[in-house]
Amino acid sequence: MNAAKTAPSAMKMAFFYVSSAAAYFAHAIFAYSLIIYAQSRGGGASLSGQLLATMYGPMLVLGLYGGMLADRYSRKAILLTSHLLAAAVTAVFACAISKALGVGLALFVFAGVYGVPVSVMAATRLAFVGNFAEARALERCTTIVKVLNVMAFGGGPLVAGWLRERVTWTQLFILPVALWAVSIALLLSLPETRSTVVARRASPWSELAEGLRFFQRSSILRGLGLLSAAVFGLVLGPYQVLVPLLAKAELGLGEASRGLLMGTFGGGLLAGGILSAFVTPYKRRGALMVVAIGGSCAFLVLAANGSTFRVVAAALAMSGGFGGLLNGLVPTTMQTVTPDAMRARVLSVYYAILLGTPAFGASVWSWAAGVVGVRLALAVSGVLGVGIAVAAATWLPGVWRYESGTGADADSDQELTTGVTP
Repeated sequence: MNAAKTAPSAMKMAFFYVSSAAAYFAHAIFAYSLIIYAQSRGGGASLSGQLLATMYGPMLVLGLYGGMLADRYSRKAILLTSHLLAAAVTAVFACAISKALGVGLALFVFAGVYGVPVSVMAATRLAFVGNFAEARALERCTTIVKVLNVMAFGGGPLVAGWLRERVTWTQLFILPVALWAVSIALLLSLPETRSTVVARRASPWSELAEGLRFFQRSSILRGLGLLSAAVFGLVLGPYQVLVPLLAKAELGLGEASRGLLMGTFGGGLLAGGILSAFVTPYKRRGALMVVAIGGSCAFLVLAANGSTFRVVAAALAMSGGFGGLLNGLVPTTMQTVTPDAMRARVLSVYYAILLGTPAFGASVWSWAAGVVGVRLALAVSGVLGVGIAVAAATWLPGVWRYESGTGADADSDQELTTGVTP
């Protein structure tokens, strides 16, 4: 099904890493800037949550379809097309702001349209790692890409907050356009290194169903999907909409300090992501992932109860650290237990969870914050996450007992090797 892989030059791999970093930062800066722009126009936590849900909503459907496309067609072409569309939408939004058109319903229109290319590119980029890396280097290369991802997730708000006090809104939104352009230019220089003509045994929708069935039949994939949904909805969602409000309303911080506070979580994510590269060979990887979920949620509870910048920042950094560890280990595990022929479809399920559940969580917890207050809503979300992590040791033995080097479940392997399609 795949053309023989050739070892990429160090320069080509570096181009791919820099291209990925530019794209990740472009998205992180746009997403955070959109939130604080909406809040500057009088929108509260509820509006921020609704915008995130609108942006990431397409991921729940189009992301899965995009994963199927990336297993059938050129992953490079899909990445280039989605990057171009994201850059175009961002550029139009920047122009709309300059004309005072980026308010009200227009915010949701831009968020929804922007979410379409983002939903397609997520799994495709990570699956594209398999185009370059041989099996023995797949975990290391995947970890590097995920470290770049978490670096942007935390660094994007920091950059946006710092710039907002120095530039106009239009200039702020021009920055991600430039970053998308850099990513596109570097992608153009990369070879495909994979056959663009894939043997098609069934219709696209049947192949999509095949990927979903493969995911569902693997106890490790299914369990990681459930736990990822819990932590993303209970940590990342509240973090994106409640922490900015906590910083402004409860701690009285300005834009730069608010961005810095958000950045501490990102710094923790980065540290945790780097740490994941060193603990990947640890035999009890499944137990380590469950502990990481509990740790991230527990420190979110501490952040919710912090009364000073330093306390909240320290708690967020630790929460991000455990989250970064999890964010590095989960997709790396999914990559290694999934054959290349299924990789984009399996990863599309993960990214549907990664992008969909935080948006849902942001919407739910922003509503809760309006009812019970920001601090209590943030604390309750963390407590629920700790409870889920504790229960996982009993309810999800496939994850808790997973050990490094273990392949996919026998049932999943049998389905793939016998060519059975639903």
